[in-house]
Amino acid sequence: MNVTIVGQGAIGLLWYHHLSKMDHQLNLMCSARAKNIPDEMHFFDIEGKATTSKIFQADIDSLASSNVIIFCLKAYQVIPALAQYLPAINQQADIILCHNGILPKELLIPWNNTHRLYQLLTSHGCKKTGDFAITHTGLGQSQLGSIYGSKLKNASKSDAQLTAELHHALPDVSWHQNISHLQWLKLAVNCVINPITALENIDNGDILKTEYQQQIKTLCKEIATVAISQQINLNPQKLLELVYKVANNTAKNCSSMRADLIHQRQTENEYINGFIYRMSQEHHLPCPVNNALYQQIAEREKMLGITVDKP
Repeated sequence: MNVTIVGQGAIGLLWYHHLSKMDHQLNLMCSARAKNIPDEMHFFDIEGKATTSKIFQADIDSLASSNVIIFCLKAYQVIPALAQYLPAINQQADIILCHNGILPKELLIPWNNTHRLYQLLTSHGCKKTGDFAITHTGLGQSQLGSIYGSKLKNASKSDAQLTAELHHALPDVSWHQNISHLQWLKLAVNCVINPITALENIDNGDILKTEYQQQIKTLCKEIATVAISQQINLNPQKLLELVYKVANNTAKNCSSMRADLIHQRQTENEYINGFIYRMSQEHHLPCPVNNALYQQIAEREKMLGITVDKP
């Protein structure tokens, strides 16, 4: 494959490092704010073993020749990045989006008309220890699927091949026909863990304390109710169990929303709790706990002077 990774965040660098060890032509498209890009990135695996990967910077020519482009970005960066790079992207290229939250599908229609659009979800734990240095903090799994679905019962040959190539680089990667359902499950977990840890300034595992349980249970019920309006069936009790599982598995981790507020960066609030907020308003569904969390994060961003790009 000829692959371009867009974004030099923790997950973008994780995929770049692992794909660089395969027999692929690989480039990294860094953001404009990245200055003094080094010749190599540093990677520390689960056991703390250090390795490096040479950085090949992408340009318009390499982007045009890529047949797979993976956007590993914050949710609010995805649409602007697609708009910026679309003129240079090969029309036969597969576009993979890897981000938290849910983007309004209508915003993706222009690219769906010209390219195959995929959603990539991952539960790998990874943190940046420098501008181009990452530590793999937890092994996870990844799921790939077509954003707009497919009429095929099983993955097409090209879909299966793409999944296999990604799996070979960073296992486990599996193909899912109904990626939307999995995306909602991840959204639900993020709707609980992210805002509570950000507002309380606590590690993920601390949400298991008694004082947060009623809030979390109600939140799971609200999310399941909104999901039904989008033809997604989620069981509130199973959501609760999933939240507990993720909180336990990432007990010492700092959530992305908490980290963003600490560093005074825009959060993905608009695409996590904000997505539930907008759906609840559109369908006249009461979601007081979610909507309060959404508004509290928005107020915290405003208080910190953070400019927020809304969908």
